[in-house]
Amino acid sequence: MAWLSEARLDDVALFAADLRGARLDGTALVATDLRAADLRESHGLTPLQLSMAAIDATTQLPDALREDSSVTARLAACARWDEVRTEEAETCAPPTPKPS
Repeated sequence: MAWLSEARLDDVALFAADLRGARLDGTALVATDLRAADLRESHGLTPLQLSMAAIDATTQLPDALREDSSVTARLAACARWDEVRTEEAETCAPPTPKPS
């Protein structure tokens, strides 16, 4: 199990990383590539953190976050970006604003 609480993982490539059971309380995930990562059973992960990261349909999320509206909005934003991305951009679009 990884103890990543309060870590600064901004712009880190964690593509397909096995983060099952990781402690992610307060971890900075701005522009972090979590596509295909396994985050099941992680602790302390919030919708706000995921709204800043690159996630996609292959990202395995904790049960409690799968149906969260801001997480589903981020998944949709990243899916749209994936359809039109360019070689210059490696990860998903900027953070998705909070739903109103």
